[in-house]
Amino acid sequence: MAKKSGVSNATPAQLNTRLKKGELLPVYLLYGPEQGLLQAMTEKIMEAAVPKESRPMLLTRLEGEKLGLDQLTALCRTVPFLGERRCVVVSDYPLDKLGKADGDKVKQLLEQPSPFTVLLLTYSNPELDLTKTKWKPYLEAVKKVGAVCEFAHKTPSELAKALVAYCSKRGGSLSSGTAAFLVDRCGVEYSLLTGEADKLLAYVHGREITKEDIELLCSKTMDRSAFDLASALVEGRAKDAFSMLEELFALQQKPVMILGAVSASFLDLYRLRLALDSGRSVQQLAQDFGYRNSWRLERMVRQAGRYPLKRIQNCVLALAEADRLLKSSKLEDRVILESAMGRMLSN
Repeated sequence: MAKKSGVSNATPAQLNTRLKKGELLPVYLLYGPEQGLLQAMTEKIMEAAVPKESRPMLLTRLEGEKLGLDQLTALCRTVPFLGERRCVVVSDYPLDKLGKADGDKVKQLLEQPSPFTVLLLTYSNPELDLTKTKWKPYLEAVKKVGAVCEFAHKTPSELAKALVAYCSKRGGSLSSGTAAFLVDRCGVEYSLLTGEADKLLAYVHGREITKEDIELLCSKTMDRSAFDLASALVEGRAKDAFSMLEELFALQQKPVMILGAVSASFLDLYRLRLALDSGRSVQQLAQDFGYRNSWRLERMVRQAGRYPLKRIQNCVLALAEADRLLKSSKLEDRVILESAMGRMLSN
């Protein structure tokens, strides 16, 4: 299962059920990496709180970084004159950075919400960690009267199953194996995957979607491209490695982004090899280093055990040297990357 933060008191499905029943809560706090689903839920709550024709007067959207506490309090406490309630949507409000005096006022606002206002707090940072101590009093205040809901990534198997159902509902055909291939190629963000599925359905005109269709129409994520490039490097497949690098340059990926993604894959491989050598499981490693999903590590297990630890270490050192040169040398970025790959392949 995908790793969840454990601070939520409601799931997206539970929020959907309550909204369908016409049940609105006074305060919501939405966060997590599945930003597409989070934004969709934000729209549903706004629609339930304020009719579209009343939005100009009763819906207020604010950026948390620029928001003063007095302004927020005034908006939430002001009685709406042209409707049953108002909705205040605040993005990225830095609750964890408030001083004690302001923090106490916000907690009071959250614990004793206005009966005629729906306050919706949303967070766009997919890596936001709400388990830190500074968030706890605010989360507890929201939970007393409303909902804290995490929009976490599904596991690859859950996503594959969901994509099969998604295509079926739209009159298309996608096998579970092909769906798994789509997830592996395009990542674990559900809204992105459904967008790719829509594109594929339009292309195949009713026939079953194949892996060839996916390879033709769907671009790899940087993460997947970096994983494939790292695999080619550690396996000594020089021709494949340089071809993949050429593809990334053709897609106008920045050298520093390419290096960062490949370095992340090698660090994963290095950690995995050390963990396996010390008798730790993939799941334990994922927990130790805070991986939201262990599937990234699980697909590296075979590689980690096949190659000498010294070779993996040398590759990591070559990447570290390339990083130093990218930041300090006058050499062309492309030359630095190609030279680093040459050293890695010669180990």
